[in-house]
Amino acid sequence: MMRSNFENFGLTGKLLESDYFGPSVRISAESIKFLKDFGRPAQRGGVYLPREKSIEYVRKFYAQDPHNPQKPIAQELFRALLKKLSIKDAEKLSFYSAIDTPLDFFHGTDGFFELDNVRLALDLTANLNKDEDENFNVDFVLYPFSDKTKDEYSYSQEMEEVSSFLAKMFREKIKKQSQKN
Repeated sequence: MMRSNFENFGLTGKLLESDYFGPSVRISAESIKFLKDFGRPAQRGGVYLPREKSIEYVRKFYAQDPHNPQKPIAQELFRALLKKLSIKDAEKLSFYSAIDTPLDFFHGTDGFFELDNVRLALDLTANLNKDEDENFNVDFVLYPFSDKTKDEYSYSQEMEEVSSFLAKMFREKIKKQSQKN
């Protein structure tokens, strides 16, 4: 289990999500119309969208370049995956933050990578006691990394472990998909 300075200083999961993945969608008249057209008000607040519509919403109104994440952690994971998957063209791999979207609120997905029509959904959590099997909507639960400025070795080891595991998951999912076709 990975530990970080977030745990030590009692920072919230929302700060962790913002720090690791950054902004998700850009709110506009068009994005609000999308929510009204395809969503419905939820009892606990917000607008509920089915999972696939939530993914479409994030992709369509994304505030970052999905091929060049803004935040250092997302960027480092992205680059590590490019390398581990031997991808030369960054345009083939995408990363999307889903923070504060229906995908996050209702489907427990804080971000996702896509490659060759294969998606890996991530749940980012500061709760080190969270059971990895709690969220069946995600492929991987990401816990905070060690603070790179205080322990670069642990941070590097954790990044290597996570990126290797994600690359393995991509290979397995791509293989399964090709066997279906």
